[in-house]
Amino acid sequence: MPDSPRTRLANCLLHPNCVLAVYCLAAIIATLLKLAPGPFEQSGFHYQPLQNFAIFRNSFYHLIHHQNLYARFDFEQWDFYRYSPAFALLFAPFALLPYAIGAVLWNLLNALSLYWAVRWVPSLDDRQKMLALWFMFLAMLNSVANAQSNALVAALMIFAWSAHERDKPDAPALLIVLATFIKLFGIFALLPCLLGRRRRHLLVFTTAWAAVLALAPLFVVTFNELGLLYRNWYATLLAFNQARLGISVMGFLKAWLHLAPPSNYVVAAGAAILIATSLLNRHHRVLVMASVLIFVTIFNYAAESPSYVIAVSGVALWYFSQPRTTVNLALLAFTFLFTMLASTDLIPRSLRAEFLEPYVIKALPCIAVWLKIGTEPLFARIPNPDMK
Repeated sequence: MPDSPRTRLANCLLHPNCVLAVYCLAAIIATLLKLAPGPFEQSGFHYQPLQNFAIFRNSFYHLIHHQNLYARFDFEQWDFYRYSPAFALLFAPFALLPYAIGAVLWNLLNALSLYWAVRWVPSLDDRQKMLALWFMFLAMLNSVANAQSNALVAALMIFAWSAHERDKPDAPALLIVLATFIKLFGIFALLPCLLGRRRRHLLVFTTAWAAVLALAPLFVVTFNELGLLYRNWYATLLAFNQARLGISVMGFLKAWLHLAPPSNYVVAAGAAILIATSLLNRHHRVLVMASVLIFVTIFNYAAESPSYVIAVSGVALWYFSQPRTTVNLALLAFTFLFTMLASTDLIPRSLRAEFLEPYVIKALPCIAVWLKIGTEPLFARIPNPDMK
């Protein structure tokens, strides 16, 4: 009996080549649409479109010209550079290309990295992986449309865990260090790996790769200049983190409970809970990976809307590795509606400005999922997907 049109359409949409094509086309089209208007004016200065890409690109040239990466460059970019000196050096392949070509390839790297990271997850079948990628699509597009690095960071963290689960002993260390030198919270990708085998081996190789990447800028700067860059990087991050709460647990506490505890204390408490619940889930490492991806977003006081591709990746790993229950489906639907859809132009700007953003609604479904992952082992036996 031939398949129905509905079945054929579902099979087509869930085919890996279809999803791959959609991710590629979306990254390219989103980039071209952002580039199309050309330079814009702000505060009397003219800037290139896709300013995040411009900041990353400029950092490479500032580095090789022995400038302070973390100074203001009002004539070139509208914001500070807040990434590591190593990332500025690693951005060379994109910085050396013409602006538009570099931007397209940078966004393609982010989209394709996330696609292949999910394809490589060991505990999901092909259908679950494609469903997860479709679920993550809007969050990925939001990050890529802003030329941010969040999709790449999520991919590196997932790749690291997957490589460790597949008993690839050296790759996880490099991938974790790469993620960390893009965004410091990438170091939390160590946690699910440390629950597995060869922990000492992993820590030794992670330390070695961290030293290599930390010193890599010495190819273009002096040792004294590099030391100053790292001090300036620390000062920049400290000032930035103290100036905002982000779309985070800290923002939730402020908006809903009128509490403003020191952010470092909140993050420390969240990290303690993460470690404790990870030990409870130590035989279900896919859940630990999901929890880590959500944690590094909802406890990040610099989290903004494009950051949530990382948390959404965690929600997808959690949902598609679990039994289909009404509660799980409801949380997935809430994540889609309030974490992803609420950030799009489908929602009136006035509603976003007056309610969704002030009350950090975007974070609430991810906080709920994170709490469910942590508390579920206390109340129920969870099938172990890692033991398939």
